Amino acid sequence: ARTWCVVNPIAGDDKLNIAIDYYCRQPRLDCSLIKPGGPCFRPNSLREHASVVLNLYYKSHKGISNYCPPEVGVISIVDPYTLAEELTKEARTWCIASPIAGDDKLNTAIDYYCKQPRVDCSVIRPGGPCYQPNSVREHASVVLNLYYKSHNGISPYCPADVGGISIVDPCKSLKPIPSLYIS
Repeated sequence: ARTWCVVNPIAGDDKLNIAIDYYCRQPRLDCSLIKPGGPCFRPNSLREHASVVLNLYYKSHKGISNYCPPEVGVISIVDPYTLAEELTKEARTWCIASPIAGDDKLNTAIDYYCKQPRVDCSVIRPGGPCYQPNSVREHASVVLNLYYKSHNGISPYCPADVGGISIVDPCKSLKPIPSLYIS
């Protein structure tokens, strides 16, 4: 799957400014793209410019996840330029199943997190509001998000081995979930 490194929706402006300054000093990065007259100057916003810079850095290292810094960036499996409008809105986040986690691992996660306090897995049972679509990945996304939300949406409660942070509500998605997930 093609991937991009884009701004983490919960990253603050101060961290984004520092990231742009730091990464634009790195060799092989052409930050003239975000300067006035450059092809990526518009929309002229800090988040858009930071996404361009983070993705340039990530791509300059062949898309290796270690080169998308989680404190300011997230890896997207959806072209970020189609999500630009969403990223500039107020950040609402969910924890969803990672697109690279296998069904066995996801089933284990469902079993584990359904036994945790404040995680009501009846929503993914037949007749529940999140039963459809009936797939391991969709159900895992819902369960992971229930656990994440039971801890006030704090990113350490979205387990990196099977999940990641998304700007798309997994319970409202009726198609494969486009996501932004923390590497």
